[in-house]
Amino acid sequence: MEHGMSNGPENKDGLIGDYVSVNIEIQGIAVKCLLDTGSHVTTVSEQFVKDNLQHLVRPRQDLFWLNVKAANSSTIPIKDYIMVDIQIFRTTIEKVGILVVDSEPAPGVPCPLGMNIIKHVRNNLFSTEGEGYLENWKMTSAGAFQIFHEIEDLSKFVTKNGDVGFVRMARRMGRPITIPARHEMLVTGRCRNGPNGMNYEALIEPMHGNSELPKNVMIARTLVNVRQGRVPVRIINLNSYPVKIYRTTRLGTLSQISDVVVEESELKIVAEDGEVLEININQIQRLIKVCGDVKAGPTEKEEIQFLCLVCAKLKEMPYLVNFFLEDPKSSNMTNSRGGVKKKAKVDSSKLEFSLMNSLLSLVQSPDTRIAVKACEGMLLCASLPEKSSADCIVGNTNFADFLAERLCLLYNALPLSMDPVDVDTVEAKWGQLLAMIVSFILGNDKTEEQNHDLDQHKLRQRLIERCDHLSDEICIMSLKLFETLLLKSNEHVIRNLVLRNLETRAYYNRQPMTLSHPDDSGNASPGSGNDNLSNGPENLEPELEFDDDFDTKKLLPAPVESDISSETGSPRKDEEEQQLGIHKLVNCFLILVPEEARSSLAGDIGYDMYLREAHRQFRECTVNCLPYDWPNYVTPLEKCPPHPSFCEGAFLKVLFDKLTRMLDQPYEVNLQVTSVITKITLFPHPHIQEYFLDPFLPAAPGCRTLFTVLSKVVNDLGVRITNIPDFQKQVTQVRKQLMGMVEEQQRPVTSPLFNLPYIDLLEGVIVLEEFCKELAAVTFVKHHAASER
Repeated sequence: MEHGMSNGPENKDGLIGDYVSVNIEIQGIAVKCLLDTGSHVTTVSEQFVKDNLQHLVRPRQDLFWLNVKAANSSTIPIKDYIMVDIQIFRTTIEKVGILVVDSEPAPGVPCPLGMNIIKHVRNNLFSTEGEGYLENWKMTSAGAFQIFHEIEDLSKFVTKNGDVGFVRMARRMGRPITIPARHEMLVTGRCRNGPNGMNYEALIEPMHGNSELPKNVMIARTLVNVRQGRVPVRIINLNSYPVKIYRTTRLGTLSQISDVVVEESELKIVAEDGEVLEININQIQRLIKVCGDVKAGPTEKEEIQFLCLVCAKLKEMPYLVNFFLEDPKSSNMTNSRGGVKKKAKVDSSKLEFSLMNSLLSLVQSPDTRIAVKACEGMLLCASLPEKSSADCIVGNTNFADFLAERLCLLYNALPLSMDPVDVDTVEAKWGQLLAMIVSFILGNDKTEEQNHDLDQHKLRQRLIERCDHLSDEICIMSLKLFETLLLKSNEHVIRNLVLRNLETRAYYNRQPMTLSHPDDSGNASPGSGNDNLSNGPENLEPELEFDDDFDTKKLLPAPVESDISSETGSPRKDEEEQQLGIHKLVNCFLILVPEEARSSLAGDIGYDMYLREAHRQFRECTVNCLPYDWPNYVTPLEKCPPHPSFCEGAFLKVLFDKLTRMLDQPYEVNLQVTSVITKITLFPHPHIQEYFLDPFLPAAPGCRTLFTVLSKVVNDLGVRITNIPDFQKQVTQVRKQLMGMVEEQQRPVTSPLFNLPYIDLLEGVIVLEEFCKELAAVTFVKHHAASER
């Protein structure tokens, strides 16, 4: 099909016969065009320009020099030419020259597309397939039509936001696969084929919001090559038990990406807007090697800035570090085409990490600022989660030697002997450093937290969120960080995390309430206790059931055995009443776990072994808190401003949430959570003692306290143990194994309990039982100390 023009009347109305058209946009105006493979230029009618593109016409001289002929050698009268932007199949071609002619080639078709645009579209479509694939296409009219057909199929294949579809399991016979506990597995997924079976590159991402994977199971974000509808998928199981993935499960989403071409010597990234960003790794490597060559050079500042920028980028995309590990002795051979390099097999033990070597050179700079920046860069490189970089740093750089030499140098700098007077005259700055670190981690906010501004300090909120991380290791380490901060002599730690939310006593219910009597407990519905706890504690007094022969005095140690007994010979009547109140508080924690769920031996419900340690820790904490000038008694409600609601704060929320799930968490996590809560309860502030250690506290509606959270756990325990046969026997056996009373070689023979699916429940009961004893000991120690004031 060729585009011809003549003065004859037969062609005045345009082309005669069928033609192929395509819809495009010229300067944002939708236009129907025909494919003109016989013309090397694109034309548009003069009338269309006057109606839509008149603003693009510029005054020009006579175009006598522009001579364009049609296929039949007749001259085409050119009126003008304009530069426009053309959009075709979501691809924009900027500044295309179009000739303005006086007539339309066909009725309603003002613009025929010439080969200048058709070739551009063809090259843009098949740029990722290589030159060999492109040479198979001949630019005939049939070839052009097929190209546009391919483009149209591709535009329908991908949605406007780049999504291709979902990735599902690709398993024969429909059998599920099993992923072991805390393991990663590479499986094959199935997805959509490309247009006409064409392979393509895509990005696998997790599904957000409506994931079909089991809890704590996720996939890794991966760049993949889709071949015949098959892709590799990395699945990670963070649970402590194996999980099954079925054939119909959606693993993730598949998104189209821009063209990424990675060769041995360069990294080329094509952005979505068509802009090409080229990064030559060899050039960056040469720049890195130059840094640090000259000691105390004039460009050290620029060198360290460049190296730190590279380290920061590697921290964001750790997998790129492999491009910076090179073998200096490897020889590359170029094939006959000269464009593809074949690389010999690389020995990983001989790789060179030039970035770390340059940082090691700059860390010895006499400028301390340069040296500190170099240390920060080395810290980033050493923390990369890539095994190849870690092996290279340890085995092929001087990092380990430098670290050992620096430690030896600091050790040798210590004097062999020192006068005590010199030690006393040294200005101690660790307190200032501690205050700076605490301010950096927690921020300087001292006002009461609100539900809408829990994320004001980003670092603080991120660390608190990691206390409830899916990974048990990250959760434990984050909790240990806060436990370490609580042990430091800095008031801002406990005030920022806990105390600032308790100062106004908004947790206290100021409305008159009716006390619940033990006699009324029998008339309550079985599910009433759980409902109250789920909606927040609304009862004034916890409902505790005492046996008829239960002697409360036996729960307390004898005065002779206790180091904190009163020095008075015969206590007065009011002191006896006060002691009776302490007995009630202690008993609330001791009998919280029902007898049928306890793992301790018969009659062993005491807490004597915790008393001495609680007394020692409380004495040390009291000494550290003396400079804080805390009150001895709670602030009267009349002096506390009224608050519409109580906000427990982000830190306590995470702790209480973890405590609520202690029957489903690993043993190590429960130990760390209870340890942090115990450290908080030891602080000698009256509001902390009231909020954490008073079971009879009239809590405000919707407010959780430590005792109500524990009560909810106990209620849940009472329901779940009914479904476990010989529960008390099994929990007693687990207790013996945890205490080391069962030999290691006898465990698989005597009791394979650690392989049971409810092992977390059994271990959680033991932690709950011992935690209640520890709280009882802390309650007794603090109330006894308060009675002696």
